Amino acid sequence: MLILALPMHSLPGAIVAALVGVAVTLTAALLALRATLYVQQVSHPLLRATAMAGVLLLGVLLLVASVYVSVQVALRLSKQGNPGTAK
Repeated sequence: MLILALPMHSLPGAIVAALVGVAVTLTAALLALRATLYVQQVSHPLLRATAMAGVLLLGVLLLVASVYVSVQVALRLSKQGNPGTAK
């Protein structure tokens, strides 16, 4: 129930932060899916294996990036919501 403990002016920001995190994660998943479907069309086995390794790396990087963006937005929101916190 952390969201209920926020001041009223931070409530819309918390909702937007959650929606941004969901949107970034969903976009990362869709990009990884699109890349996977593209890799499946490669006919040469060596190129397909290399491309699949790239897709795995892309998936990990997109996941880490989406978590990073979500955490940064949440941290900035919590610093803004607490006026006594040192910046």
